[in-house]
Amino acid sequence: MVTTSVACTKAKMSVVAPPTHLDSPVFVLCAARSGSTLLQSLLDSHPAIFAPPETNFSAAAEAIHFLCHSVCSEDEQRANSRALAAALSLASSVLDEECRCAGKTLWCDKSLTTLGHLELIQKQAISG
Repeated sequence: MVTTSVACTKAKMSVVAPPTHLDSPVFVLCAARSGSTLLQSLLDSHPAIFAPPETNFSAAAEAIHFLCHSVCSEDEQRANSRALAAALSLASSVLDEECRCAGKTLWCDKSLTTLGHLELIQKQAISG
């Protein structure tokens, strides 16, 4: 069963059929003043890639990781598992949905904070 979603922007509103599945996300590792915003814009112009401006997703994932380790401090494996599930849920509820609404199949994050949280993002990408 395919449902339709309403994609709204300030410029237009259109009805699109969401993609049936999303590809694994892409994280662009970059330094400040390196031309990464131009790269993000070029990637976003591709018909399959949703590349919004800097989301700082990795910083949000790090905050979730910290929260879970604070709450489940006596069980590191449980804390890691809960942090992973929560970060993936965040990505799904926000980034995956926006990707689908844009009629695209892959989201890309280009944020300066990603490089500082690379190990955490790698764990989530491998597990997700």
